[in-house]
Amino acid sequence: MMETLRLKNYKSHTNTEIQGLGPLCAFVGPNGVGKSSALDAAYVLHRLGAEAPRDLLAEPTGRAPDNVARKGSDGFVLDASGRFDGHRYRAKIVGALPLTGWKLTNSSEQDGRTLALDSPEAAPLRAALTIAHFFRFEPSQLRRASYSEALAPSLETNGLGLASVVAYLMCTAPEGHRELVHHMQNVIPSVRGVRARPAYVPNPASKVSWTGHEILFDTVDGEGIPATGASEGTLTVLAILTVATVAGGDALILLDDVETGLHPKAQRDLIAALRKLTEDNPGLQILMSTHSPYIVDELKPEEVWVFDRDEHKKVGVRRLSELPNADEALKVLTTGELWSMATEGKLP
Repeated sequence: MMETLRLKNYKSHTNTEIQGLGPLCAFVGPNGVGKSSALDAAYVLHRLGAEAPRDLLAEPTGRAPDNVARKGSDGFVLDASGRFDGHRYRAKIVGALPLTGWKLTNSSEQDGRTLALDSPEAAPLRAALTIAHFFRFEPSQLRRASYSEALAPSLETNGLGLASVVAYLMCTAPEGHRELVHHMQNVIPSVRGVRARPAYVPNPASKVSWTGHEILFDTVDGEGIPATGASEGTLTVLAILTVATVAGGDALILLDDVETGLHPKAQRDLIAALRKLTEDNPGLQILMSTHSPYIVDELKPEEVWVFDRDEHKKVGVRRLSELPNADEALKVLTTGELWSMATEGKLP
């Protein structure tokens, strides 16, 4: 589980350090203050066990060093530390700008010892730095029928592949599927069931279609309603709960704009479901960005990090619990109200 994240000269961050991260955390603040960048940095660092820095920071990913390094800087640093399976770890990437072009280096530590990630001794560390999932869901992709050649299909960042993952869960982990439906019912009460059925998926390379899956919802209004007829909020909830259920323990899930398309009550119930999943799976960590006070209301003040810019336009981050007079304010305000008032400058 990641406990500390540092970004230096990365995108909007001059020198940002976030300490004390736990199983369920939210990044809040106005647009353009680096919330998504922090989630993205966490993803990069927690994929080092599976991908080289040059691949994680390649041009097609949108993270080419020339694009992510702050203007006027000579490079950037991404640094994370935490614990896993009784071990301590640290992962770091440095992007420097010598005259001949960008140079990317990475270093890693396990229990305070510097280790090469490909060494036999680093097997636990390698496993810990492989299990990050970053999502910015698009309803149009969540609705699509999907096909996967993988034995254990996964979701793409935009949500494509949801039908394949639901079908996989139904076939291989019936208890997990029942748990998923239970959480769905708690968040979207009109849903009575979620399932997948075989469906043709167009193959862009030929005239022959693949045989994949599509999602069906059973609701109070009818059975077998296809995903194309479901609301954006229902699909988003299903996607979030599916990835959290499939991931189980020892995984980092990063969710950008978690409240998209959700009614305030559904937002609250979703956070309650995610908290239950993190409690049942001690290795599961969920970090999210949000603009919703209803989401913040369901979190503890120490689980919320407020991003903002100072008078010099420099990004700063601090816990909601560290705001001036937070303890006194929380005697009469909810967590979301505290954040809203602080944002509006109404706290002394």
